[in-house]
Amino acid sequence: MKKITQIPLNIVITWWIFWGIISIFSFTGLYVPGVHTYIILGIFILSLFAGGKCVYFFKSKIASSPCCSELLVERNLNYSFNASIALLFAVLSVLVVRCQILVHQSFTPTVYRSFAFSTVSTVGTLFQNRILENLYFLISSPLLFFIALYALVEFWRKGTFKKLIIAFILNSMDAYIRLGRVNLYLMIVLFMIVFLISDYKIITFLKNKKKELLLIFVAFAGILYIGVQRGYSPTQQFKMFVIDYHTVGFDLFDHELKNPASALNTVRTYGRLSMGGLETIGTIIIRRFDKNYYSPALENSIKMANESIVVGVENPPTVIFNGIKVYNSFYTLLYTFYSDGGYLGIIFGGIVLGFILEFFYQRWIQHHNILDAFFLILFISIGILSIFMSQLEIMRTWIIFVFLILIGYISKVTGRNEIK
Repeated sequence: MKKITQIPLNIVITWWIFWGIISIFSFTGLYVPGVHTYIILGIFILSLFAGGKCVYFFKSKIASSPCCSELLVERNLNYSFNASIALLFAVLSVLVVRCQILVHQSFTPTVYRSFAFSTVSTVGTLFQNRILENLYFLISSPLLFFIALYALVEFWRKGTFKKLIIAFILNSMDAYIRLGRVNLYLMIVLFMIVFLISDYKIITFLKNKKKELLLIFVAFAGILYIGVQRGYSPTQQFKMFVIDYHTVGFDLFDHELKNPASALNTVRTYGRLSMGGLETIGTIIIRRFDKNYYSPALENSIKMANESIVVGVENPPTVIFNGIKVYNSFYTLLYTFYSDGGYLGIIFGGIVLGFILEFFYQRWIQHHNILDAFFLILFISIGILSIFMSQLEIMRTWIIFVFLILIGYISKVTGRNEIK
């Protein structure tokens, strides 16, 4: 029996409890959320726990063998991985060169992002074409996420680092052109979680994996470097990117919860935000014909991105906030579930997420099936990263989810045809 700290569901629960507690102390000047917000957070955490317990009513489903050939699934995933890295490397190599030229000849790093990417009124200088830019962001995000997941699964199953290095390089190239840290942060955090739920011993790992540890160090250094390029000192980065980013979601949610006229209190989305990333895929197609059509998830993302909320004060003031902390977008998974169904949405959403995490973990323990590992790490990422913004409202999450289902189906059909 594995230790309790090695169970993915308990890692996700501990994650939310830890940052919830940190938010109480207002270390960086953020306002302390109200009691109502902490009650909802507590209900969500209890629901996650209850969902995990529900798995034990489905022992026969866990014990049943995978419905498709493991070799076929692995072959199809490997083809997809190789095709993804070939496409990403070709595109990112060009973009990195163009980015380097822009930074050194035209713009300083601090203003680069303002000119590199398109706005409503201007076309960005990096792509110089709005359609190509939109196409890149639409395709690159799920591809980068997929290769990161595949590399983490390979490390978990076989202890190999080759694909992790490839995924790290490509995600670093994307981080460089965007001057963003999200993908590198994702890989570091998920790697640590995969390490915790694996059978690797930390002392042995530290002795035998010096090159791999160097890679992790470089990833951390890359995150700090990007922050410095954007004008933040290491201390400012810790306060903002570690404390603020992990806790401000509770303040933003609390702000909407306390406002009787907010969309959170006046509009019920009845599951459409939880399925928001999937619906947004269809919305993109519909908006080609009807520019006035907005799904709840698209409306929500536009509102969150454009509406900055005062959530704290700084002492002493810095040039970043000038004494008043203002944030947007970071509304967490609590907003999604509460918008969908109030307290019932929080309870049902927590139970479903907890059930899925425990279900695929138990399936992995029994069968060591690669698809179970993929689904597990995907839903771990939802549980962990949704403390920032809801991963269920992001297209890449649902693109990967649908892709994995298709891989399983194609492998099953192919296996039947080969038998015939």
